[in-house]
Amino acid sequence: LIGGGAVAAALAALAVAQERFDALLGALVLYFGAFNFLEARLPAALTEAAGEASRGAALGLFATSQFAGAFAGGLVGGTLLGSHWQVSGIFAVAAAVVVAWLPWARATESTLNHAI
Repeated sequence: LIGGGAVAAALAALAVAQERFDALLGALVLYFGAFNFLEARLPAALTEAAGEASRGAALGLFATSQFAGAFAGGLVGGTLLGSHWQVSGIFAVAAAVVVAWLPWARATESTLNHAI
C-alpha cells in the first residue's frame, strides 16, 4: 500500500512538475524507487500467499495480468498523448488509476493476512 501510494504521489507530481527540473527529478526518483519496490514485492507476496499447489498458476496469472496491463497502459497512454490532454493527462490518468487500485489492494491485503 505504501508503494502504491508513493507511485500515485509520484505520478501526480509528474503531472504538474514538468516545468521545474528539481521537482521533475524528485518525482522521477520517487516513482522509480516505488516502482522497483513493487516490482519485487508483489510477486514475492503472491508467492508467500499462494499455496504450494497453486503457486505456479498464481504466478502465471500474475505475469499475464502484468503484460495485459502494459498493453492497456500503452494503448490508453497513446490515445491520451494524441488528445488535448498531452503528457500531463497521461500522468494524471495513471495517478487516478493507482488511487482507484489502492482500496482493492487494501481489501486484498486484509483477506490475505487473515488467510495466512
